[in-house]
Amino acid sequence: MFLPIISIYFLTLIVKCFRIDVEQERVIALQLREPANKKIWKRSGNFEATLNQQDYFYTVEVGLGTPPQNIKCIFDTGSSDLWVPAKTNPFCLGNEPSTNGTTQFYGVDIVPSLDCDSIGVFDPNLSTTFSTIGYNFSTQYFDGSYSDGYWAIDEVSISGKEVPNVQFAVANTSNAPAGVLGAGLPNLEAVKGYDGAPNENYDNFPQMLKNNGLIDRVLYSLFFDGVDSQSGTVLFGGVDVEKFDENLFTLPLVNIYEQIDQPAAFDVTLQGLGIRSESNCTETVISHKMAPALLDSGSTIMGAPEDVVEKIAEELGAVFSESDGLYVLSCPSSSDDRTFYFDFGELKLKVPLQDLLFLPDSGQSYCGLAVIASGDEWILGDLILKSAYIVYDLDNLEVSIGQFKASSGTSIKSIGAKGSLPKTIQSKASSWSMNGNTNASTKSVFDQPLPKKCRQSPTKTCPAKQKTVKREVSQIVYNEPILENSSTNLRPCRLLCMILAMFYSIIYLQ
Repeated sequence: MFLPIISIYFLTLIVKCFRIDVEQERVIALQLREPANKKIWKRSGNFEATLNQQDYFYTVEVGLGTPPQNIKCIFDTGSSDLWVPAKTNPFCLGNEPSTNGTTQFYGVDIVPSLDCDSIGVFDPNLSTTFSTIGYNFSTQYFDGSYSDGYWAIDEVSISGKEVPNVQFAVANTSNAPAGVLGAGLPNLEAVKGYDGAPNENYDNFPQMLKNNGLIDRVLYSLFFDGVDSQSGTVLFGGVDVEKFDENLFTLPLVNIYEQIDQPAAFDVTLQGLGIRSESNCTETVISHKMAPALLDSGSTIMGAPEDVVEKIAEELGAVFSESDGLYVLSCPSSSDDRTFYFDFGELKLKVPLQDLLFLPDSGQSYCGLAVIASGDEWILGDLILKSAYIVYDLDNLEVSIGQFKASSGTSIKSIGAKGSLPKTIQSKASSWSMNGNTNASTKSVFDQPLPKKCRQSPTKTCPAKQKTVKREVSQIVYNEPILENSSTNLRPCRLLCMILAMFYSIIYLQ
């Protein structure tokens, strides 16, 4: 009898292990890393010369071609194309500073400044599976960088998985810091608007993972981890339920482009923004109206409407530095608990003030505020996203967001083609639209009132006499508000004091 019980026990363990393997077999984990040499992309201006190189980005390693050439690419949710710099890129150190007989690129002098050896470049002559498709490629990014080249097809490998016949671009000329693995929606593909463009969409890298049976749904989750968020993880086809607090909240994508019918980017509705310090018992509502916000892992900083940026600067005591091109402020102490509250409806994403600052080098006394004006659309880059756990669902045009939770544990769940996300709630908050009402659908940008220590207790003493004739008294007696609306200047407690005095006098005189 004892032996069968032991057998059943071990059989149960085997089944459990098998279930874990099955749950994860349709998930591809891709590691994000900050570049070891952050100087491969130097920002312009004096401010950048005095601060640490914190205009960082996260890269993934991609094997391209046969045999694979390893190239570090920026993982970008704000674009949709995979492109890599060519070995002959004139902006790479050691190459000739010219292209097509000119020393300028989109009006910018070509100065070899990129350490391309550290990020990797692509040489099509070394790949036996490489082929071109006969179309040009051109793209531009928010930071003003450009990339020009041509479209091609080759095999791509990530995390030991090979994906054949992937369309990507080779950039003959690019002043961007690295190639890009764009993981956005098809409508954002750079296939139109320039000479020699293909003028038709294609199945980009996330879609090709599904086409080749590596994942069941065009979906991935993104979170940053490690000490000081020096690394991160992308889970294609899966979710790690150990990496967020309580629940994820699902929001539909919103369309910010009039010329198309469906969303082109990962814009969701932001209901508002606030700043709070519980230790100082202060809170300020910076904005409380609906607006589109782009969840963009390819950007570092936060972009917001100009009036919002000015209010943030005023609240933090920051001043604009013309020479630096940013707002600057005295660096807060490590105990400063001021926190940004990003209102997404049921979720109020909390981001510490310190996460939105560029810290100074030794000898410097001020910090840079990593917030810039970006028009009507908000841009939430890595400095904000590292406080969140986000699931990008390209098939269903929605994202699910939760507060990131640092955890050494892991519990990865694969998501089926029609399956639901674990621990997820559909948000009931209203969505922004181009021609709709912008009034926020939430009562507050904060998730709860300030702590009890910040609330004043009702007074129990008679307040000083005042000259007002008509006023409302906030004092509570027996849980009922006393409303004084008369021509007398006496407060209720003063009147009570006089009645008691008169009563005492009568008793005394008798």
